[in-house]
Amino acid sequence: MLNPLYFKVIMPLELRRFLCKWYSILYEKEQNEILGFMDLVIDQHARLQIGAEIFGSIISGHQKKM
Repeated sequence: MLNPLYFKVIMPLELRRFLCKWYSILYEKEQNEILGFMDLVIDQHARLQIGAEIFGSIISGHQKKM
């Protein structure tokens, strides 16, 4: 995980619903079971590096090229 990052961010309701539905399909569990394991407060990262490739998100904005 790369900067910028934000600690103790409240997860948006729309994201929580999406993840809950996705996890319930993936793990073949009821959504109520999934909700019991989901934290509402998260650490949010703007970028992720896997190998040489960097994946950004909306919160990362545009990076300056050096």
